[in-house]
Amino acid sequence: MFGSRLDMSEFLNDTGLFLIDTGVARGRRALDLLITNCPDIITCTVAKSCLSTDHSALIVNSALPVAVQHKIRNVVTIPDIRHHIIRLAMAFREQDWSCVTAENDINIAYSTFVDQIKFLITTYIPMKRITVTNNTPSYITPLVKSLLRRRNELMRRGKVADATELSGKIGKIIIKYR
Repeated sequence: MFGSRLDMSEFLNDTGLFLIDTGVARGRRALDLLITNCPDIITCTVAKSCLSTDHSALIVNSALPVAVQHKIRNVVTIPDIRHHIIRLAMAFREQDWSCVTAENDINIAYSTFVDQIKFLITTYIPMKRITVTNNTPSYITPLVKSLLRRRNELMRRGKVADATELSGKIGKIIIKYR
């Protein structure tokens, strides 16, 4: 009945699944079984394999229309501190903090201090724009996406060792957020 010697009729009756005839896949024998719960939308065609083999290829298609999902894009800005953190530290050291230390009211001193910090950060740390869509997995954070772009850029430049090192860091971040 089937290419294999296994009797599937009891299994198919118990589960409500259907066996699709795949046709001959090797020589004169049908080796592959295609089992589905929707036989009306599944088609299977046997084709010559593009590999050097005596096996045939099975092309399985679903007649279901592909649902169109509209991507919702969200642009996130993240600080790019890689090469700029030293410049920021030098700016903190060189900043004139007298406007903070001379203030008698602690609330005004704190507010002035925070304003100065924000000003220095926006001056010395550039922001990167990362687009995240609703299809992006949750563990691909804007930081991970930024690092993946950097890794791909390194690979294109032929800096495989640096890209491999960055891949390890990316993997650790993904494991942490998964």
